[in-house]
Amino acid sequence: MNNWIFICFIFLLAVRGSAQERHNYTSLDSAFKHPDAVHTLSLAHKLLQDLPDSIDMFYNLIELNLNGNALKTLPASIGNLTKLRKLYVADNPLEILPTSIGNLVNLQGLSLSQTQLKEIPKSIGSLDSLSWLFLNNTELEKLPESIGELGELRLLLLGNTSLNALPKSIGKLSKLQVLELANTQVTFLPKSIGRLYSLRHLHLRNTFLKDLPLSMNRLKKLETLDLYGTIVKKDKLEKIKKVLSGCKVTDSQ
Repeated sequence: MNNWIFICFIFLLAVRGSAQERHNYTSLDSAFKHPDAVHTLSLAHKLLQDLPDSIDMFYNLIELNLNGNALKTLPASIGNLTKLRKLYVADNPLEILPTSIGNLVNLQGLSLSQTQLKEIPKSIGSLDSLSWLFLNNTELEKLPESIGELGELRLLLLGNTSLNALPKSIGKLSKLQVLELANTQVTFLPKSIGRLYSLRHLHLRNTFLKDLPLSMNRLKKLETLDLYGTIVKKDKLEKIKKVLSGCKVTDSQ
């Protein structure tokens, strides 16, 4: 198991918390019989092609798992689930995320991996409690500037996407600890990345990166920097290794 994957796994275990089994439902039919009692709704791998607008009847819902279905979109009413803390929509042909997603102010985790999303709405910046966001293995082409408003974000996975740049606002993520950009089309990093003072793991493997901003010298908490497969100049690599002496740098040279 790659080191960063292990780190992500441990992180998720720490934030997941324990589910209350007596409030865990695995079918919509049974859940609709007791909508106010539903805290966890596990609908993974149910061959769902759409989610009913009435999903907002589960106003006490804390965790919703929709992984591995055939969902291309989510109803706008999902934004009414204001108690929701975790939302899993990975491995779906999801093309659009409703702007109402920004109403989920208590959301702590959002998994959108392995979807067909090319962009996410600006309203994502309203998720003040979001701690982890998975957008890896998608068709993502860009991030909105509002991503910088996610002040509680600690884990951001963007690997294996069509992303070619990061917005300047990325530097506002003062609590970010893991940033994964492997196998993307990123060619440069904004100077603002030097303001990610909590960053511990930065993964840029197999990107089109040619240079490193001087501001990275300020990332004193950085433990791993993966630059394997990039064409960053040797002198830049030597400088970053010297300045960040406590950081393990992986490169192709």
